[in-house]
Amino acid sequence: MRTLARLAGSVSLVLVCLAGSSCSIFGGGGSTPQPEPLTVVLEGAEDLNTCGRDAANALAVRIYQLGASTAATAIPQARLWEADEEELAKDLVYRRELFLNPGTEQACELSGHAEAHYLMVAGNFCQTEGECWRWIGPMPEKDRKLTLRFGPTCIEQVGKK
Repeated sequence: MRTLARLAGSVSLVLVCLAGSSCSIFGGGGSTPQPEPLTVVLEGAEDLNTCGRDAANALAVRIYQLGASTAATAIPQARLWEADEEELAKDLVYRRELFLNPGTEQACELSGHAEAHYLMVAGNFCQTEGECWRWIGPMPEKDRKLTLRFGPTCIEQVGKK
């Protein structure tokens, strides 16, 4: 009788351990695995955000992880800095703001989010050329490091395109 009780207890313990470690063994829906962290390296040029003058200036930079890029590509620069959370609401997964100084480099490690499919990095330049005040691209899947260079009026990707 004791042997049968021990056996039943052991089987129950094994089933509980298996169910807790991986619901997919039994066809259950486990949580979606999160992507690896992403490192975004921001390089501030010596002539960062010059405003058409000889002196460089610090630059406010925002990094966004987005579910889709439609709203991000349509929003004007001024509106992004005034009401980004409102404008990007349905697509916004993560937002971070920091300041970049001329001639410096900052590495920002971002947690991976399964629902984030696009990355947008925007600089609040006092003078811009076209739409290069922001950089938008799909979330990197293999190489989880992205380097962006910030110049007098624009952002450009360094290395792979």
